Amino acid sequence: MRSPATNEADREVVITEPCDPTSPELERHLGAEIRKHAAEIIRGLVQKAMEGGAVQAKFLFDFAGLRESPPQESKGESLLDLMRRELRLEEPPEGTVE
Repeated sequence: MRSPATNEADREVVITEPCDPTSPELERHLGAEIRKHAAEIIRGLVQKAMEGGAVQAKFLFDFAGLRESPPQESKGESLLDLMRRELRLEEPPEGTVE
């Protein structure tokens, strides 16, 4: 089991030189830091989502592949067709705008 001091040291994110944002070394370092803290980051996102954070919830749903189900295709008459039939509306003449 780790000591509390070791846990605190592990939680610290250190960005070292070079500070060029396109530097391959910096990208590797940041990738390693993100992977090291991934579980804690996910726990934080889940907690924020459970507290009502819509952005965090959407990210987590997208990340997990939980998307809105596509609407089922209507097997019946469209609302427009139903209204035309019930109100006995005629089709507008060809070339006119509805």
